[in-house]
Amino acid sequence: MKNLFKNTWILLLLSNSIYSQTTLNYSVTPFLNNKRGAVSLTFDDNIKGQYNTALPVMNDAKYGFKGTFFTVTGWVPESGIGNWQYLKNEVAAKGHEVASHTVSHKNLTELTDQEMRDEIVNSDIAIETNIPAVKCVTLAWPFGVGGDNAKVVAETKKRYIGARNAWGAEWTNGDPHDAWIKSLNYNMNVLALGINSTVTLEKYSTYINGSLQSKWLVFLYHGVEEGEYDGPGRENFIKQMDVINSKKDLLWVAPFGEVMRYNAEKFSQNLKVVSESNLQWVLNLTDTLSDNQVYNHPLTLKIQAPTWKVDSVIQGGKKVAFTITSGFVYLNAVPDAGQIVFYKSALTRVDEYNSKEGLIYIFPNPAKNELNIEGNISENSGYEIISVKGKIVQAGLINANKISVDLLKSGQYLVKIKTAIGPQVRPFVKE
Repeated sequence: MKNLFKNTWILLLLSNSIYSQTTLNYSVTPFLNNKRGAVSLTFDDNIKGQYNTALPVMNDAKYGFKGTFFTVTGWVPESGIGNWQYLKNEVAAKGHEVASHTVSHKNLTELTDQEMRDEIVNSDIAIETNIPAVKCVTLAWPFGVGGDNAKVVAETKKRYIGARNAWGAEWTNGDPHDAWIKSLNYNMNVLALGINSTVTLEKYSTYINGSLQSKWLVFLYHGVEEGEYDGPGRENFIKQMDVINSKKDLLWVAPFGEVMRYNAEKFSQNLKVVSESNLQWVLNLTDTLSDNQVYNHPLTLKIQAPTWKVDSVIQGGKKVAFTITSGFVYLNAVPDAGQIVFYKSALTRVDEYNSKEGLIYIFPNPAKNELNIEGNISENSGYEIISVKGKIVQAGLINANKISVDLLKSGQYLVKIKTAIGPQVRPFVKE
């Protein structure tokens, strides 16, 4: 009777019988990981306190904040703090954004067309030449002047995905505060706010709390240490970071360029169903943006949960973490980075094969030459591959977390893998 049940289950799982198709109902959350707001810490003018004070504080494990350093490329020293080697190794290599603040910090609206173009273009070239691993994608207009000038905006668009003004105002009501962001039709409620010694901790906290209403708060620092231009002082800066840290679970703290990339992708993405079978649900996430080297930021998808249990999710051969909350699956996926495959769990009554703890994952699926095994398995664990008819067609030991399927005929199979906590079974398709 037990063998009869097992074979019946296999046939049900692998058959091509009619089943209900899953309806795709989804959205992209306003910010990464479904955070309630976003904060970007930006720093202008290559001022030493940014490197001596702000950088080590932000790098501290207590915070782990990544900021944007808008750099005047003509002011980069030949040696010492803030030189190109420093920006490469101590700023960019540690996850911070090195972005453009033009070549010489001139008012772009007062220059000839060629002079304005040189300031915008050559600063970008200097950053990418001196820090080859960096793709410079954002600009801060000197003196906060440029976003309302059609020529400046047009030239900026040729080189950058976003730019920031330097002046502040109260929150806007759905109409973006920054003219550059507005020109790209991003419906973001954003505020760029300069920080100086007169901004009290209470006021700082008010803005942080305001950002939790699905808003993007961009702080602009010049000096950081006392005595520097607009410097709040080291102790006040640490207190400000503590305010952000107190809301860390609710806020996405990210460089300016990251938030711009996320929003560009969010407003140009499309998610479609490719196929669905008894084994898996295949979706494809794309966007209309042409440069996938720039626009490769994960988006947080909110997808109505299917009626069946999700075993695992894979994109581009890599396992994707997911959560299910209030009937929706939340996961991060990158547009144009491969199909998103939801693998359906085996029928509920086969938990004798699938432990809920220590799950294993197989990929790619469909497989052409080999299966990769990820999870809690011992070296040289045994496996069996079972056909549609319930026969063992291949068996052996797992070598280096891989199983060769070269000799299998195209079709649907189960792989049963022995683990320390018992056998686990996964469906797969051989191409």
